[in-house]
Amino acid sequence: YVSGNVSAAIAAGASEIPGTLTIAGAVTPATHELSYETGFGLDAAVGYAFGNIRLEGEVSWSRLGVDDYKYDDIFNLTVDGNYRGDVSVLGLMANGWYDIATGTRWVPYVGGGLGAAQLDIGLGLKGTVTDDDDPDPSTNVFDEGDGSIDRGDDWVFAYQVGAGIGYRIDDRAVVQFGYRFFGTSKTDIDGFKMAIRIHKISLGVRYSF
Repeated sequence: YVSGNVSAAIAAGASEIPGTLTIAGAVTPATHELSYETGFGLDAAVGYAFGNIRLEGEVSWSRLGVDDYKYDDIFNLTVDGNYRGDVSVLGLMANGWYDIATGTRWVPYVGGGLGAAQLDIGLGLKGTVTDDDDPDPSTNVFDEGDGSIDRGDDWVFAYQVGAGIGYRIDDRAVVQFGYRFFGTSKTDIDGFKMAIRIHKISLGVRYSF
């Protein structure tokens, strides 16, 4: 069979990013926070059914816009401007699903998968970040950006679990509505040590040969 889905992608909370800040020559540990806007996703899979068990290989892609980037509260900083950017996730997954027979055209399913994901992160500041503990306007600008986006990417371990329900239109075609929780291990992209977790609510079609 082959299948394809479109989905709404909702971040499962903000990403906490451990690191450091250097202000006035002092290096201090800090944990920043990156939050996301609701995004979207696409996936396609090729698989084989063994009775009620389906095994498949899947390629998925999700994109989330950056909603906000916050510095650690231990620093007295003022952001005069805004951060923008996006995080995209390319997943290569091996999945297994179990179809629950109901004796009707409605077929619930549960399952999950393991694989790898490429995280691509883009982030840029348009404006300034000021150190409020420094009264000198000639030195208190901690960061200044023109809005350009800096990008980086890395491959990490990925996993997902999910459930849904399909409706058999005929012996070959199934319309399916589902939910998946997709997560990754931590990456380190230019000091961004972070993982991402996404709720996916999807609608798609599966067609058997």
